[in-house]
Amino acid sequence: MGAFRLEWRVAVRPEGVVYAARDASGRAVSVAMLSSGAAGDAAARDRFSAAVLEGAGVSRAPQVLASGVSASSAAWVAVASGGRGAEVFLEPVAVASRPGAGGPGYVPYWASSTSTGTSRWSWPRGSGAALAGAGSGGSNRGLVAGVVALLALVVALLLVLYFFLSGLSRQAYSTPSESPSGPGASPSAGVSPSPSPSGGSGGSSPPASPSGRDGSGEPSPEGSRSPSAPVPSVSLDEDDYGEFPVDPGNPEDLV
Repeated sequence: MGAFRLEWRVAVRPEGVVYAARDASGRAVSVAMLSSGAAGDAAARDRFSAAVLEGAGVSRAPQVLASGVSASSAAWVAVASGGRGAEVFLEPVAVASRPGAGGPGYVPYWASSTSTGTSRWSWPRGSGAALAGAGSGGSNRGLVAGVVALLALVVALLLVLYFFLSGLSRQAYSTPSESPSGPGASPSAGVSPSPSPSGGSGGSSPPASPSGRDGSGEPSPEGSRSPSAPVPSVSLDEDDYGEFPVDPGNPEDLV
């Protein structure tokens, strides 16, 4: 609680709880803390604050080392051990019943709420010497600052990572792929299409059938296909015939 390390409970009352504690130097102190019910009652908190800060309603009040009466969640006070403990500051919180014969007793509505409130973020108040003896009161404040700095560092790292990855993605999408250049790059450049073996439009003549046959398989009336090159002719004289018979000019002369 504050700069003090609580060790055990000394007393439990409807107004609050008294603890035995030690400060940073190991000195024994007594700490009183309002209960959750009394801390939720504005009038009870005012009476406790007046007792701690002004000594109202406390006879022979001990010296206050540190206190936290402005916190909304908890109110506490610490005094040095060896004399009257911190429980004397809880006495003015309870409203004493007026003496009377046969009158009903008065009990605060929060009397059954004896659990203590949280005081994790409460800061001690007191004189400079008392705070020096109690130790540094800014330990919790330093912890909060460290947590905030760590969160800020994590957020900064996440932002840097986000912008780095987004830049890489934009660069990958904006860079065009390099197309191959130079002679022979296009496989279809300078290559004429080969003629289709099947017949079709284009004026191509059908292939010649072998052995002088047409497409129906019958021999062609013209016989075999004449060679494309001209046949050479040789002229012979009558002396060259020799003993070979001469072709008669009129076939009737042979009869």
